[in-house]
Amino acid sequence: MKREISILILAFAVTALAIRTVAADPIADGAAANNRGDYATAWKLWRPLAERGNASAQVFLGGLFESGHGVEMNPSEAARWYGLAALQGNANGQFFLGRMYDEGKGLPQDSVLAYKWFDLACAHYSVEPERTIACSYRARLASTMTPEQIAEGQQLAREWKPK
Repeated sequence: MKREISILILAFAVTALAIRTVAADPIADGAAANNRGDYATAWKLWRPLAERGNASAQVFLGGLFESGHGVEMNPSEAARWYGLAALQGNANGQFFLGRMYDEGKGLPQDSVLAYKWFDLACAHYSVEPERTIACSYRARLASTMTPEQIAEGQQLAREWKPK
């Protein structure tokens, strides 16, 4: 699981770097700073964007709080930032929020809500390996759930609308 999460974080950072334009791009610049271990710069670049509702920056801030890189480790704050991105339809936010519910990290453990967010991430990822990883988390979780719990998670995912 940790390897898959590392792959997702790396893939997300590489994607952010790949979309960098000639003009200043705080998301990509923050990803570059984060990748070289300059978490203070990453925080400084991402925080204003996250506070203004940028879902990618929100996911990155969630990662800083989850890992404790550049800020005090705070799983509840990580879940909050992931949740803000997830509510906008960001697949990374949905995946990481699902993982927080699955592990009971920063939020109460809740298989139904974890399933919902993994299901949405699986539907919203358009690239590999992210999509495959999200779908495998959903399948692994489903193997531990009752049919009623799975149906409830599926229903919540169907009813979900981005905000």
